[in-house]
Amino acid sequence: MFLVIGVLALALLGGGLALLRTVSDTQAVERVEWAIEQIGTVDINARERVEGIERMYLALGVDLRPRVRNAGVLDEAIAQMRATVQAIDHAQRAIDAVLASRDCAAVVPAGTTYQALPFPSRAHVRDHAAFQELATKCTDEERAARRNTVRVTGTWWVNGVRESRGICSYDLRPTFSNLTDRAWARVTFTVSGHDAQGREIPDAAGSTSQYFTLDEGVGPGSDHKSRSTFTLRYDCATFDGFTIRRVEVLFANGDTRTAALDEIQLGSGWTKD
Repeated sequence: MFLVIGVLALALLGGGLALLRTVSDTQAVERVEWAIEQIGTVDINARERVEGIERMYLALGVDLRPRVRNAGVLDEAIAQMRATVQAIDHAQRAIDAVLASRDCAAVVPAGTTYQALPFPSRAHVRDHAAFQELATKCTDEERAARRNTVRVTGTWWVNGVRESRGICSYDLRPTFSNLTDRAWARVTFTVSGHDAQGREIPDAAGSTSQYFTLDEGVGPGSDHKSRSTFTLRYDCATFDGFTIRRVEVLFANGDTRTAALDEIQLGSGWTKD
């Protein structure tokens, strides 16, 4: 009699413990699910929150984790956070390399990597102020270099011929000076025609820009007169002259440089107007 009662008591106690474990497990799973629902925006500022929820999830053990219905949301947040941290590390390495080398050619790629970061992530990149100071210095040096690249000189006109239907053709032979201390392999001039009021006008084909490319070596610091002539065709009644809009230089070593309209130096007979 007493043995039967003891067995029943143990059975009831075991069932009660199992019930308590079931309730406790359910509550643990629900706590993790609720925490996952609170993740919100996943940026670098949410790192501690995401990592804390990941620890809660792992603490459930292998038996309970499959019961977390929104575990996929946590997985996605973890993957996004890791990618965010990697992107910050990548930008940091790029900026550190530029600051160590002081290489102006590497400034733009490093700056592009930094700018690709979301705003919260940028705040976690160290020494950006020093990088920005170097970038400004490099920009100023590049601007000064462009202003000391080329000077157009002499009279480019060779002759002008009136063609049919009111169109005139004008032959030009560029003359200019290489102001740099490096040899050029090629130079391209972008020009446009203008009327007597200085307004840009299209040529006979309707284009507002013409390109003259000279595959002629030009020595450092030397004056050069093109061996080639180029022809412009405009309406005779409206054409009054042409403007050099841009000069693109290919150096002998493969480097390139572009001087815009306000960066081109003008010799005698040329004007900015």
